[in-house]
Amino acid sequence: SGVVKCNTFYLSDEKQSLTNYKKKYFSFYVIPLLIGNAAICLALKKYLLLSIIPIVFFQLLMSDKSSTYMARGSYNIALIGEYVLGRAVLLIGLFCLGTFVEFKISYLLLMYGIQYVAVVLFFFLFHKKIDNSESQQVSVPIKKLLNYQQSDIVFGLIGQAPVILQYIFVGAFEAGFSGIVSLVRKMVGFISGPTSKVFLPEFSRLYKERNYAELRYNYQMIMRIQMMFINVLGIVLIGNTEWFLSIFSPELLQYCTLFRVVSIAFLFAATLGPTTGLMQMTNNEAIDNMIRWGSVGVMILTWILLRNNSMFALIGMTVQVALEGVLKYGYVCYWFKRMPISIIRYVVMWMPITFSSILVKYCFAFQNDVAKVLFSVIIVAFLSIGIELTDKNMRNKIGKIFRKIKK
Repeated sequence: SGVVKCNTFYLSDEKQSLTNYKKKYFSFYVIPLLIGNAAICLALKKYLLLSIIPIVFFQLLMSDKSSTYMARGSYNIALIGEYVLGRAVLLIGLFCLGTFVEFKISYLLLMYGIQYVAVVLFFFLFHKKIDNSESQQVSVPIKKLLNYQQSDIVFGLIGQAPVILQYIFVGAFEAGFSGIVSLVRKMVGFISGPTSKVFLPEFSRLYKERNYAELRYNYQMIMRIQMMFINVLGIVLIGNTEWFLSIFSPELLQYCTLFRVVSIAFLFAATLGPTTGLMQMTNNEAIDNMIRWGSVGVMILTWILLRNNSMFALIGMTVQVALEGVLKYGYVCYWFKRMPISIIRYVVMWMPITFSSILVKYCFAFQNDVAKVLFSVIIVAFLSIGIELTDKNMRNKIGKIFRKIKK
């Protein structure tokens, strides 16, 4: 959905508008593509898949509106609509259906569709906040759109290919484990996603103003804010791996070490900040794609070399995630002409996970695993927040974000 990135890049300037571009985008690109997919579903008589077509349309429409509100500075409307209202409608709907009728996959698809329709209607109620008749229409270069689209396609390939390959070449059990790892990646994305969306329009605005010092400062703040949440997730995935995997199946406990390594790689990449977002908001999207394709090449090479390993696809994806994160962060440091955050500060940000893991393992004895996990989460949350709030700049930045959301 390149239109989302275009919204973020262009609409951070209130004097610019993409109304004409969006009409062409949906009329000549999105709708024909969906009609083509619908025709294929009809030809193959896959009628359940046919129901996904309108869901995709409304999901894209929701993403378009949400990113527009974000770019215009109406963070509260975008976050409430996409991350609160939408999820609430989906979960409540599934709970009600599951209470009265036997669950079917068609019901899940139905609730996904209703979720996106509800959010679109919610956004429509506030459309006057983002409408500006005096804004000048902007023409988006095809090259820029293709770079954005390419990035999304490769990201989807990386996320889904390992699970599919594990299933085809190894079996359902290994594919299931890869699916759990993909879930972890989504959890990390759910933490970093809202933060990045709030800041990305700011990246675009500061870049156009050539205010690189403030841009670097904001990037550093994102790294530090995200680390507070990542520490909490990390203490569950890394410090309490056995408990987490046992939720799904006791048979997965044999992969605890592998799961820890994979989780560390994902969390490490997340702590490096929104490298992709920064590059895409500063006219470096082509380099972003080049790095991602290069890391995909290394992933495929890893698959070939480890093809006799039952977890070859998962290991390859882990290598790709870590390599892409390091290379992009290296380019960000090069572009800023310095590191956004010092090595010492970065090491300190990891201390809450380390300290909490040692404390819970050697200083306290819990009979109940859930109690141990909750205690670990509470400790690491207080430590992470406490470390960051000792900094006056961080307190001011968080206060500024909340004031914007409140407005």
